[in-house]
Amino acid sequence: MVGPRDTPDCGLMKQRIRDGSATDEEKYRIVSHLDQPENFLFPALQEGKQMRSFRSSWFLKYPWLTYSRTEIGGYCAYCFVFAFDNSSLGVLVRSPMVKFKKALETLQLHDIAQYHRDASVKAVALIDVMEGKQVSIANSLNETYSVQVQQIITYINLDEAVTKFAQKHNRKLQLI
Repeated sequence: MVGPRDTPDCGLMKQRIRDGSATDEEKYRIVSHLDQPENFLFPALQEGKQMRSFRSSWFLKYPWLTYSRTEIGGYCAYCFVFAFDNSSLGVLVRSPMVKFKKALETLQLHDIAQYHRDASVKAVALIDVMEGKQVSIANSLNETYSVQVQQIITYINLDEAVTKFAQKHNRKLQLI
């Protein structure tokens, strides 16, 4: 079980995500080590005449949901990392969900949004790369490049061998 000290708080990581200085390791920790406290007394906030609070039961239905203890609200960890640069997005992405009267509606609409789906794919890919389940695109391209370079070297060596053979036996090379 991941404890609160092991989980990055989106409220504390906002500036690094905003300015692009967050490392892949930090992004990985945000999307894979979510703060989803089970036995935690979430602070009650005044909403109109009612006192409302964040609910741990939301974590069961929305596994991307993470709690910010510094901002007393919820974020979508995936969108926080991979959709933060979209300035038209607000609650759950660039700011925490701190209004809880319509929380279920907010969470449901977020869950089906295309930008969320795109961010989820990127988050899963990052997790897979960081956990060694998938090769990163950069490494894949490097491997492909290395194979191509090796093929070119083999072709050049073969071409040189054929040329030497032809010269040794006083034969002309005929291009086909």
